[in-house]
Amino acid sequence: MKGHLVLVRTDGVIWKRCRKSVVHFPHGDSDRIRANKPGQSVPSFLEGPSFDRQGYLYVTDIPYGRIFRISPQRDWQLIAEYDGWPNGLKIHKDGRIFIADYKNGILLLDPDTKKISPVLTHRRSEGFKGVLLADMPFAGKQLYSHR
Repeated sequence: MKGHLVLVRTDGVIWKRCRKSVVHFPHGDSDRIRANKPGQSVPSFLEGPSFDRQGYLYVTDIPYGRIFRISPQRDWQLIAEYDGWPNGLKIHKDGRIFIADYKNGILLLDPDTKKISPVLTHRRSEGFKGVLLADMPFAGKQLYSHR
């Protein structure tokens, strides 16, 4: 199923054939592509699928620093575009969206204002290398790891 996204939600609903045609997927390059796939054309690299409580699916597009929201009707909306390499995200039960960004550390996306702000960009004087969001456990604590 080339050009389609297939996911299964935790309630068993299968998402097939999500239409990507309404979203521009560039065939150009970015600093991420130049660093990791020099000379190649990469239209997108979707990661980090997470559903919110309203049934919207959020995904990251790593090489172009984009966050998309896909409605239950499978309509795509660009929520954020910024200078980063978002390799995953987790949605907290209160609706905040935490982004694991290879370039910028852990970021917070407000889904209403679409504003992105830093949460944890480094530890002491060192930046993270490949930060991952592991879980959103109780009491608002967040586990993370980095390579």
